[in-house]
Amino acid sequence: MVEFLTGSTVFSGLLSSPLYALMVLLVTIPNYSLSALLIREAIVAWKKGWASLLAFGIAYGAINEGLMAKTYFTFQPLSPALGSAEGVGRLFGINWPWVTGITLFHMIVSISVPIALSFLIFPESSSQRLFGRKGTITLLGLLTLQVAVWTPFLIVFDPGLRQNLPLLALPIGIVLVFVCLARSLPAPDLGRNLRGFVGRPIVLGAVALLFFVITFAPILRFFAFPFIPLAKLYAGVYRLDSLGILTTFYPMVLAGLAVAFFLRYSLSEEQVLGLIAGALFIPLVSALAPFDLPAGAPVAALIYLVCLVAAWTKTKRRSSDS
Repeated sequence: MVEFLTGSTVFSGLLSSPLYALMVLLVTIPNYSLSALLIREAIVAWKKGWASLLAFGIAYGAINEGLMAKTYFTFQPLSPALGSAEGVGRLFGINWPWVTGITLFHMIVSISVPIALSFLIFPESSSQRLFGRKGTITLLGLLTLQVAVWTPFLIVFDPGLRQNLPLLALPIGIVLVFVCLARSLPAPDLGRNLRGFVGRPIVLGAVALLFFVITFAPILRFFAFPFIPLAKLYAGVYRLDSLGILTTFYPMVLAGLAVAFFLRYSLSEEQVLGLIAGALFIPLVSALAPFDLPAGAPVAALIYLVCLVAAWTKTKRRSSDS
């Protein structure tokens, strides 16, 4: 659904181009769904918390953009030229600011938010595995097979990839490191709660919105957000960072702080929902602002809104019952 939310995949294309529809059905949807199911299964089976979910989200971002779409790399036309026509931070064949920005975007919007919403809407399943050992191995095998088949396919038809095969070590390394990190991170102490003014869901939502704006300033020009001058913000960031060093590393620091926050505090359902709402604010408004139904973004945004309302309703009901 995130592909439609961001406009990366459009409904009208599915209807007008059979090849496009086939690619979405065989590549895009399985990649998202298999990864999300595997990550959800790992979180439940290993009894992990939100910090591990963020680490898994980073690993997925590397799979999606590094191993499948290949937008990490400057030889890929879909890899955006950030900052100027020449591109800022494009070095050794890698688009470094984009690697950081798009990977962390997947961490939040593609993985953490959908899984967290599923736990809030269906809390009885949040501690139950959906697949046994054989089922999990099958899912992992299918995802591995997809990546293993897709990459050679691109090698045949993409001379840029054939000439830069060693660059694939970057996404592979990110996947391995962050899966291991997710496995090793402990769940937070259930007795350490976030209280006071900062612990209010609306405050956490505002913090999540601010985190989104600051973290993704380098790529915010891709959002059609109507209320703040993102184009000026985007240009200002790159005037300060002509080499792309700042825009590559400061989002990583913020992501590290987010992981540390979730390691330290055990949050209530209302607090988690506040964070989700804040993190989704810009993507949702950006999808609804043009209201281009054939593109599908407004429909995707409305589905997310329905899920948010369902999670809020069920969370409130459980809170009142207790």
